[in-house]
Amino acid sequence: MVVLVLVSIMMAVSVPRFRNAIVSDPLKRSARQIIGTIKEARQRAAQSPRGCGLVIKIDDGEFGIFCPDPRSENDAESEAGDDIRADADEFDGADEGDATVHLLTIPESSRIKSIWNSESTRFTIGEVTLWINADGQMEPSVINISDGGDEIGLTVYPFISDIRVDEEAVTPENYSGSEALL
Repeated sequence: MVVLVLVSIMMAVSVPRFRNAIVSDPLKRSARQIIGTIKEARQRAAQSPRGCGLVIKIDDGEFGIFCPDPRSENDAESEAGDDIRADADEFDGADEGDATVHLLTIPESSRIKSIWNSESTRFTIGEVTLWINADGQMEPSVINISDGGDEIGLTVYPFISDIRVDEEAVTPENYSGSEALL
């Protein structure tokens, strides 16, 4: 009976702390924010005839969604609608009429470490736009976030809506460059 009382007291003290650590961990919260934004961007892109872009400002730790205005003059209906990169190359930036969702900011203790796009180009500074075509297919990419000690890698696949989450930085599967760049 005494052992059960001691175990219940220990559980009553430790479970709330453990739960708060998991729920309020800034790195995991950042990963959840990015995953949620990617899912929302895919839904919006599927409703837009031209698709949408996920804009990530690496230096500021900001990310958001923009969808080009379907009435825009430079809306050339692409016959290559299945090619995600062709859609992205055709798009030349956000116009005034574009529907832009406000940028979200990851917690200050976390930062975006690197982003790999579909061409295995690694970005560590600046602004990156990952394109999502009108079919909701996103170009394959990897987003690595860090809090200085721990890292999380998010791998986005073009045809699968689930995003793979790894407890370490990730490089693209097709990357064959120098390990010194990592």
